Amino acid sequence: MGITQQSYAQLVEQEAIAKQELEYHLKKQFVKPRSFTANYHVHHYDLNLLLNPDTQFVQGHNAISLKVLSNASSIEVDLSNNLIVDSLFSLKGKENYIHLADVIYINLANSIPSGNLETITIYYHGNPPTTGFGSFGIGKNKTGKMLWTLSQPYGASDWWPCKNTLNDKTDSIDIYITAGKTYRAASNGLLVDSSIQDTFITHHWKHRYPITAYLVAAAVCEYDIYSNWAHLKTDSVEILNYVYKEDLQSALKNTKYTEGFIELYSKLFIDYPFKKEKYGHAQFGWGGGMEHQTMSFMGKFNWDLEAHELAHQWFGDWVTCGSWQDIWLNEAFATYLNGLTYDFLKPQQEFTNWKAQVSDGVMQLPGGSVLCKDTSNAYKIFDSRLVYSKGAMVLHMLRETLGDSLFFLACRNHLNNRGGKYAVTINFIDEFQKSTGKKLDTFFSEWYYGEGFPIFTIVWERLPSGELSIEVEQNPSTNTVSFFHIPVEIQVRNGSQFYDFKLNLQQHKETFIIKPPFDADTLIYNPYYNWLASGNVKNITNITGKGEVVLLFPNPAKDKLQIKLLYPNTIKNILINDHHGKLVYDEAFIGNPSNYYEADISNLSPGEYIISVVNQNGQKFSKKFVVL
Repeated sequence: MGITQQSYAQLVEQEAIAKQELEYHLKKQFVKPRSFTANYHVHHYDLNLLLNPDTQFVQGHNAISLKVLSNASSIEVDLSNNLIVDSLFSLKGKENYIHLADVIYINLANSIPSGNLETITIYYHGNPPTTGFGSFGIGKNKTGKMLWTLSQPYGASDWWPCKNTLNDKTDSIDIYITAGKTYRAASNGLLVDSSIQDTFITHHWKHRYPITAYLVAAAVCEYDIYSNWAHLKTDSVEILNYVYKEDLQSALKNTKYTEGFIELYSKLFIDYPFKKEKYGHAQFGWGGGMEHQTMSFMGKFNWDLEAHELAHQWFGDWVTCGSWQDIWLNEAFATYLNGLTYDFLKPQQEFTNWKAQVSDGVMQLPGGSVLCKDTSNAYKIFDSRLVYSKGAMVLHMLRETLGDSLFFLACRNHLNNRGGKYAVTINFIDEFQKSTGKKLDTFFSEWYYGEGFPIFTIVWERLPSGELSIEVEQNPSTNTVSFFHIPVEIQVRNGSQFYDFKLNLQQHKETFIIKPPFDADTLIYNPYYNWLASGNVKNITNITGKGEVVLLFPNPAKDKLQIKLLYPNTIKNILINDHHGKLVYDEAFIGNPSNYYEADISNLSPGEYIISVVNQNGQKFSKKFVVL
């Protein structure tokens, strides 16, 4: 449908409302999702840029080659209203357009039939805004000036006209970056030409793989440049590094890590997806990193950041999340692949330490889902505790649940079947169920959609027979998941001896009898941090050895007091007296005696009390406790 005078008036009104909303969101440090409907597929971008690290300014043009998917009398292209459109052409000539609410509405002089090809060329210039984490930035290092882009999540159209969505990847792109001749420009794909004219140099980068708009990038600086190489089974991959002059020596040392990472990921998953071109690093003026396709922008060089950004070339670039709600498919995988470098390239204890650190970060707070529910806020989308860390541990627990063979098989199938395209979580779950033959509904219901984690209380004692009596109770950290179906992984020790086993808890509280191959004196819950859970372990064997008869916990207590009679006999009566000697609690056990009882003390006033436990032989054992 073409743009009529009436629809133009409506669009002007919408622009005013959109500007008000955008101003509000920017004040709140929000980024506004693009509203976009598309009736075409992008086949190729031919992007020409004139950039100067002295100024927050861009001038250029983009020729968008597209295939119309349904009869079209109009085309829409995303571009920030901070930028000015100078002119716009189709193959038929100059076209009319309206640029408002960060979208260029193109009213074609001739309707394009479905299936036909068209090229729209947009000339533009202006001062790009900085949204999200800094979609277009300039700065200084110790030796000069620099310019860079970082478009994730919504910032691509802040500096170039494109289809800024998560439902279409262009098949290919050529990027021409012109700057002062002392500068070098880094971008996607292969550098095929650098030509000097007067005081300017133009770098031509060519990329021939599908790519989404936010992964297109440009960086300009007086870089030093060198290459490393990674070796796959049948190919070698160039690692092209654009680094600050002052950081050259340290970068030469630290970027060597990436060689082993590419080789490891290619062995575990599939070959580096863009091996016909290159992988690279370009330093930029930001603290972290950004996984631009074939050329990650890096604030620094170290093991963890290099491993993380490289991992995105598989998870995030080759297969890209199909909505920002599904960002964990990018970030959780990149975080976990970083962990896999510890698993496969370092001593095993370092991988255990990595899992412990990640788990501890997640469990600082009780709630939160891996599913990103607020995609209007960049900081919510990229929540390090939930999307990155909890998501990574969910992947590790999935690996523990399935075993290495099935887990990595399913990952490879996911990469092969969704490669060059987008994926949402349901695609991922379906692929894993199909590849493994396992039903994973419960797992993802608890760990992806649900919130929190289980908290285990483990009370154990060594019996005279040498067996261990282990009482396990599970309570969730939030009420969104009533019970987590995970094994209880335990290690018992005596000196240098250790014995690992798992308990299959089927309800909230159960007691297990285990016979280890030696007399255990220490019990550790979750010794390898394979499960996102916390555990409180109490050894009552040692208390018995000290002459204790009654175990109370917690003490002090608030609402509930747990009572354990440690000798092999049962409780007949429980009596509680206040500090004046007044009887305030009397419970008799006639039909179902036990050596364990939980007393409800919520009606007792704060203070000190005496509890007396009478066994079936009439013996009374007394002990003080405090009510908070």
